[in-house]
Amino acid sequence: MMNVHERSLVTLALPVVEQGDVGGELVTVRFEITLSKCERHKPIWEWSAGEKYQVALRYKERGVELFRDSRIVDAFHEFSRACKILITLEPIPDPDLKLEEQLESDIKGLRLALYNNMAMCQLSRKNYEHVVSLCTKVLDRDRNNVKALYRRGMAHGSMRDNEKAVADLKVALILEPSNCAVKEQFNNYNSKLHESIQRRNDMVRRMFKT
Repeated sequence: MMNVHERSLVTLALPVVEQGDVGGELVTVRFEITLSKCERHKPIWEWSAGEKYQVALRYKERGVELFRDSRIVDAFHEFSRACKILITLEPIPDPDLKLEEQLESDIKGLRLALYNNMAMCQLSRKNYEHVVSLCTKVLDRDRNNVKALYRRGMAHGSMRDNEKAVADLKVALILEPSNCAVKEQFNNYNSKLHESIQRRNDMVRRMFKT
């Protein structure tokens, strides 16, 4: 927290980088900064729909960069921030606030991408119930979304619900028969499902064996 024209002494402890590797040693850097100007953003309720979309898009792009750097939690927070901004655009009961067709389409597409990306993060963190919830939100709006079907199927399978896993992955495979990842996981959970059915049938036969 600083006021305009206020000065502050900043101290940073940074790791030493030698030939691309971060070592255990730290170097201390101290410098003084002066706040010369402060321009406040408009409050979010004054943003136009287009401004909200652009800000949410930047959060999403930053989240993708963080995920690629394996900063899963940070990426999830960026996706979540973007999603919270888009939530302020729905529902829109006032006909005077009706969006342009292209912008409305872009917002819907971004919202689905954010849910999918958050599901991707939760899958990486093994939070499978959250994956199912997020992917279901996508599929409620786009039942043929292969990414959501694949991730929800993986989550069901990881929770040992092979029947639901196979159901989701089968639809995804029908939509994209050449998708190697989907095919591999479908075969995996389909085999597990048949094995469990066979074990159950064998158990029933033993119970009623005379």
